[in-house]
Amino acid sequence: GKMLMAAFVAAVGSYFFGNPWAGLLMAIVACVSLSMLHGFASVTHKGDQVVSCVAINILIIGLTTALGFSEKGYKVYGYDIDKEKTDCLKNKKVPFYEPFLPEILEENLEKSFFIEESISEVILKSKIIFYCVGTPTGENGEADLTYLYNAIDASLSSKTLNNYKILVIKSTVPPSTSEEIIFPYIESKGYKIGHNLGLVNNPEFLREGFAWDDFMNPDRIVIGTSDKKSAQI
Repeated sequence: GKMLMAAFVAAVGSYFFGNPWAGLLMAIVACVSLSMLHGFASVTHKGDQVVSCVAINILIIGLTTALGFSEKGYKVYGYDIDKEKTDCLKNKKVPFYEPFLPEILEENLEKSFFIEESISEVILKSKIIFYCVGTPTGENGEADLTYLYNAIDASLSSKTLNNYKILVIKSTVPPSTSEEIIFPYIESKGYKIGHNLGLVNNPEFLREGFAWDDFMNPDRIVIGTSDKKSAQI
């Protein structure tokens, strides 16, 4: 790309100035500028690392989300109630098959991705909390939110919500669930959305077997929230 741009700039410079040396000089300047821009983009692409995240439930969705953000330069914690699963991950082994995740885990574990066994600890350390728990379909066809309620309850009862946290629902839920069910549920616990807590819906579109590529190169990103503070973060 840079070589083609340089050749184009050289041709334009030679044409307008009637001097091939002028064209060559312009091409050199263009290459240097592009290199500087590329380096700047590479640095900013990694994020400023001031926002820490935690993924609650580290199966395919949770682990892919956690490793994806850690790969982008954020400090990420993973938490799961299944100790066998967390022990497996601590030994750099992914307890299910998904391409690329073992290599990314090997690279980022204890560098930008950390496994914790205390939910209070991860809530204390994190600004953004991703809920990646299962929401299986019940007998009546409705989503069973039991695991989501349990994860939210565990977060809210951790006694570490001493500053603004953003709760992100990545679990698959029917439309309007966050606004009509989760929003009032959280506020019934004494919290005020938009004041001391943020609530965001960020559904996942990860295909099994292609989860890593879908996360790193998404064809769409959907984020829904009603409070401006969460939207800005």
